[in-house]
Amino acid sequence: MNTKSIVSGIAAGVLIGGAYVLLTAPQSGKELREKAKRKEEWTALNEQTLNKKDEIKEKWNEISTEGKEALSNLSSEMQRTYNRYEEEVKPEVQAIQKEVQEISDTIATLSEKIRKEADGNENK
Repeated sequence: MNTKSIVSGIAAGVLIGGAYVLLTAPQSGKELREKAKRKEEWTALNEQTLNKKDEIKEKWNEISTEGKEALSNLSSEMQRTYNRYEEEVKPEVQAIQKEVQEISDTIATLSEKIRKEADGNENK
């Protein structure tokens, strides 16, 4: 084989291959550089997010702890309120209910007496 034909074949292959790559490339060089730049921006944003992850996790733990404490305090306060109700209000309510029942019984008794007297006066 001739050296000249080998070099010519390689040169022709490089030219044809280069032309093929240029003609079939999905993006121009400028677009490719912009895409790479956007990828770098996303990578930087991802790194910032990962760096903030620990801070966010710490804040979540703080808020969670505060929420648990608030819920515990609320539960304790509700229990105290219920106990106060049981000690102070419930007996009063029962006393009022008893008085209402006594008044109702008295009214029923008086109504019966009035009815009997009215019946007795009608019979005369």
